[in-house]
Amino acid sequence: MRFTSDPRFVAAAARRQLAETLGDAQRSASDPAFALSDRVLGDIGKNGLQPGDAELVEAIIADPRTKGFQGMWDVIRRMGPDAVRLRGPIARRILAARYPEDLASNAYALGMALNSLPAGAFAMPIDDETRLLDDPGRRNWATGLIMRQADRGAEAVPLLTRILAEGWQQPIAKNGRRSRDLEAAQAARHGLCLIGPDAQSALPVIEQLVRNGNMPQRQLDQRNWQMTMARLGKPIEGFSSPRGSSQSDAQTQEALRRRLERFNPQRDCG
Repeated sequence: MRFTSDPRFVAAAARRQLAETLGDAQRSASDPAFALSDRVLGDIGKNGLQPGDAELVEAIIADPRTKGFQGMWDVIRRMGPDAVRLRGPIARRILAARYPEDLASNAYALGMALNSLPAGAFAMPIDDETRLLDDPGRRNWATGLIMRQADRGAEAVPLLTRILAEGWQQPIAKNGRRSRDLEAAQAARHGLCLIGPDAQSALPVIEQLVRNGNMPQRQLDQRNWQMTMARLGKPIEGFSSPRGSSQSDAQTQEALRRRLERFNPQRDCG
């Protein structure tokens, strides 16, 4: 057929076949039709939504037989304000995933993509997200959700502080590496940085983690941690140049002061 090479025809056919397969509970996860989810999401991200695509995206996320969500950022961008409808389906997908088998390959990309939802989307928590944030294992695959607790402002500070502390208090593995709990802890730091001065109650908790030996001082020497601590209220004069740095303490402090004056949440909390 002469139309089979037309990208629009191929994309429409993929949508129809995937929608039909999603609606058939007898199909197993090994059915090759489920691999079309990647193609469909990719087409949406590249070319925009067609009628019914928002509902199809929800169905793709909700069905445990699907996989491959690396293009979800572009899909969310294309959906615009309507992307908030994905909050619940993504949270439920991560909560329902087999732990940890399904999470690293599938749910992690979804959890990260939550960070790209429209501004203010997480100002009011929903039950499934609260359950996810209270799950010490699964929340490591929902880093975007943790970061975006900053939408709630000061109300989210106790939660983010707890997630950060619990992550760093986990024992170091025999191979000398931290567990994946630091994924959630680092996301919590990001959220606290975004909140800024209203999160100053987290500052003594972080400093206590260093004193207790849970967190190495070199962690706080990193640029994003310096910015976070400064945003939380640590005096600029309290910062020292990292060990091995060619900068003096005064130069480090002046550079941080300039970054604070030009603070950009898109750049400086990452």
